[in-house]
Amino acid sequence: MEIKFRELNSLMEGTDVLYHRAAKSLGISDAELYIYYSLLERGGACPQRDLYKETGISRSTVNSAVKRMEKDGCLRINAIDGRSTRAELTPEGSRRAMKTAGRIIEIENAIYESFPVEDIRKMIELNRIFMERFAAEVKKL
Repeated sequence: MEIKFRELNSLMEGTDVLYHRAAKSLGISDAELYIYYSLLERGGACPQRDLYKETGISRSTVNSAVKRMEKDGCLRINAIDGRSTRAELTPEGSRRAMKTAGRIIEIENAIYESFPVEDIRKMIELNRIFMERFAAEVKKL
């Protein structure tokens, strides 16, 4: 069977490896990197369940990382309602988030901004179309 998506899969896997290396170089786990990243994107706080959805990391891994980050004084966990909780960066967490995920975001932005605007639009459009079509096919499985 010919795998037509092989080159793009290889690039995506390579990107995942680079994010892992970045986390390791920054002295944090992959989960912590993705949690800091998500929280920075959302202004420093979000429902904890959104961290599972947005990062693609398992619930148990996110919970372990959140507990470790809370113990380290980087996160505060507050009850929203009955069973829901909200993860919020503390001042120390905001500082660490900027020194880790913030640096990654700066690198991403610099690379992204080096591309011509039309290429960026086309890249986003094609990725969105692929994701929508793939999601529709996965539902049929």
